Amino acid sequence: MPPSLTWEIKESLVYELDIIFTMLNDYLPQASYSEDLAEFFSRIPQEMVSEIRSILGEGKHFYKLLAPAAYATGTLFEEDFSLATMPIRQMGLQEAVVKIVERSRLDGLELKQNPDSTNLEQFKRTLMVFFTQNEINMGFTTEQNDSHIHVLEKDVILLSRLLKDGDLHARFWHWVDRFYYQIFLPWRLDRKALMSAETERARMALEKQDFRQMVDWLPQSSPLKTSGEIIQTMQTKGLHTIFIVEPFQLPDFWFLIPNALVTSFAEGKDLYRHFFGFMEDLSVRLKALADPTRLAILRIVRSSPQDNTLIATHLGISRPTVSIHAKQLREAGLIKTYEDGRSVRHEVVYREVRRLFSDLERFLDLPPENKDDN
Repeated sequence: MPPSLTWEIKESLVYELDIIFTMLNDYLPQASYSEDLAEFFSRIPQEMVSEIRSILGEGKHFYKLLAPAAYATGTLFEEDFSLATMPIRQMGLQEAVVKIVERSRLDGLELKQNPDSTNLEQFKRTLMVFFTQNEINMGFTTEQNDSHIHVLEKDVILLSRLLKDGDLHARFWHWVDRFYYQIFLPWRLDRKALMSAETERARMALEKQDFRQMVDWLPQSSPLKTSGEIIQTMQTKGLHTIFIVEPFQLPDFWFLIPNALVTSFAEGKDLYRHFFGFMEDLSVRLKALADPTRLAILRIVRSSPQDNTLIATHLGISRPTVSIHAKQLREAGLIKTYEDGRSVRHEVVYREVRRLFSDLERFLDLPPENKDDN
């Protein structure tokens, strides 16, 4: 007999804040944002963006900060800002360990404390075991790679610094209060009608209890369609699913809590239309590098502008051939060309070369570099 499929539709303010931290720290290229998202993030003053980046540090990944803390306080699916965040900001490190252990035990996940460890060591170990053991218990048996563990550990340490007795507590929560009331709340209220429509759409679709019917309405990028492990767990164990209604219209963000998968479900057509446009632009720029002659031209003009004659002589090719290759590099934005008397000179656009590799890194979703990586 197939397992019963259970679901809920909820909102999560702390999940939304984690998304904001993620996007403000440059996880996704801004060129891939939909018009709505681009307009929202354009409202945020640059000094406010710089401030939160200085608090969070460098981290181009999806942040897991407030969500695990809200799980411990029981406010993960709270919609009211004060009710969602006040228990977190009033919680110290030692209390957080106790709450995570107690909450996990209620959800069938046994975590043990080591009284001989410091509060920080206990907090770090408890949350790391929470994340990994939770995935194992739910059938996710793939071993975590070192980069994933490194990112997770950084987030856990960062969260410890945001709690009541942490050194970043005052700065962080002062920023969150200003950001929420000045920028996020007005925008979120404007999106309420859209979120209500999304809730109704999901409710109508989820009346079906068959797994295939249950997921047919979801976007193609939903983890319930793309993740083999999630699909298998759903079909064999009947994993409880919490569909998150959020204002960003994200189709494929998800995370696990004990006994449940939490996932966004918006269609995200505009977001992915822009994302595919960004991907095509990235491909064009990478193709400009996919030729030894064009790479050599970039190296020749890296330090100072050089003309076609010098480049042709250096490479042993004709000047028209140099012009053809230079045209491709110029159209990719990697060099600029100007006339100097009778000569045509080329020079590297350093900013665009660096942006190309930065965009590639973000597109591939590479984790932050680990100093222990080979």
